[in-house]
Amino acid sequence: MDVKRIVCKFLVLMIALSALVHLSGGDEAIAQSGQKARPAAALPDGLFVKESIPRALGVKDAKEGTKQGDTVVIVGRIGGRPVPFVHGRAVFLLADETLLPCAEGCATPWDFCCTPPNIIMEGLATVQVLGPDGRTLKTALQNVNGLRPMAAVVVEGRVAKRDMNVFVVNADRIYVKPPGK
Repeated sequence: MDVKRIVCKFLVLMIALSALVHLSGGDEAIAQSGQKARPAAALPDGLFVKESIPRALGVKDAKEGTKQGDTVVIVGRIGGRPVPFVHGRAVFLLADETLLPCAEGCATPWDFCCTPPNIIMEGLATVQVLGPDGRTLKTALQNVNGLRPMAAVVVEGRVAKRDMNVFVVNADRIYVKPPGK
């Protein structure tokens, strides 16, 4: 793969992630306008499960074998950026378990800063939780039910977008592995 394609794929991922971050700024605009901000949306009943979900694939394997609309079960760790959660939205990045955290030289080891960007992109999925209206819920997921950077997570849902390295899954069920498992 040539450098130009790698840079192009990296830019596509960054644009997609920037769009998600930009969408999260809506509450700030409401607050500045003097209007009352809407309360955070409630997460769907049954979203977090206490038992692991069987037949989970690593993020890389799931990306290779699925298409938009498929049901998928993926396993990974929350990470891939210094802040792998979208502020005020039910969205996080899930990294393939083959991506290793950087022991030295990174303030946030879960961003895998010692790994080339194209390798990181190949192993990332965006996980989002939708409301009844089909839109991403306006609620934070960080620190909910153990969701934090480097948490091992299994997600079952539908592939919402599968384009180049962009892989978005609409979560139906999330299992957070206990630390040390």
